[in-house]
Amino acid sequence: IVPVALGWLFYSPVRLLGLLAGGLPLALMLGLHNHLLFGSPWFFGELAQHDSIEQIRGGGGVFQTPLSEGLAGILISPGRGLFVYSPVLVLGLIGLVRGSIGPRRFLCLPMLVGMIAVWIVQALHFDWWGGWTFGYRAIVDTVPALCIGLAEIYEQITIIPWRKWVYRTLLGWSVAVQLVGILLYDLIGWNGRELWRVPSPTGQTSLYEPWSDSPPSMNPPIEIVRLNIDQPEYRDRLWSITDSPLVYYVTHPAVSVRNKVRLSAYTAWEVHFRTAETLTSIAKGYQQLGRPGRALSFIRRAVEIDPTPERKALLDLLEGRKT
Repeated sequence: IVPVALGWLFYSPVRLLGLLAGGLPLALMLGLHNHLLFGSPWFFGELAQHDSIEQIRGGGGVFQTPLSEGLAGILISPGRGLFVYSPVLVLGLIGLVRGSIGPRRFLCLPMLVGMIAVWIVQALHFDWWGGWTFGYRAIVDTVPALCIGLAEIYEQITIIPWRKWVYRTLLGWSVAVQLVGILLYDLIGWNGRELWRVPSPTGQTSLYEPWSDSPPSMNPPIEIVRLNIDQPEYRDRLWSITDSPLVYYVTHPAVSVRNKVRLSAYTAWEVHFRTAETLTSIAKGYQQLGRPGRALSFIRRAVEIDPTPERKALLDLLEGRKT
């Protein structure tokens, strides 16, 4: 709303209405999609899974993250930081700020305000890191604004040699990081990293890489530990440099490729498990909307994949309500 109000102030009203009209067909299609799938144009898929996902990731309300922690997380953390994965966009932020007080403020200021609003909302969200993903997916919608900011000062960067080299270095890093994501990222690898927990004769336990490190003894029982990033006890990994996604994928290319093959074949147990979680969450969402028929179809598929007692109980409840 604030960017639109600023646009109304800086643009002519007719021009602004023309810009808004250009996005109207997309908004109508999204509303139709929501109506056909969920029964309401205002109900989004994320809402159908929201309650269960919040409980899985610790509970405590929707906007529970301290603002400073969330902003640091989405902008500079090794696990999800926008300016870590794409440092060239720092120049885009500088360009937007400078453009907001210059002659092109009619374009830069609304974009800057809208972008910061998105950052604040995501920073406060309980799931600021975006779950199992690569990089800054949760705020990727703000990247076009930063690219416009970069274009705003591009000439000022390239006319001075040392600035040009800084720009090229940041751009090279940004492109290389995306290549790592394209070639090596797999859903499971870093987000749900598995390690061996091996007890020692003294009673202490040590963690080892499966198949790569050799534990001191294979006789004690080996426990597989999944460092699921969505679990509160492992969330500090988002701030680790040595255990960051980029370091992991660069140092574990063979494991990453193997996981990508497993996922592409859709035979990995982890994929089926998370699919069952998703289907269950959607079923609960439809149940809250008062649409037991749709909820029943989703919970049946979830039970086929992973028939836990909770899912069976929900299936029995919905079948009884349907009949």
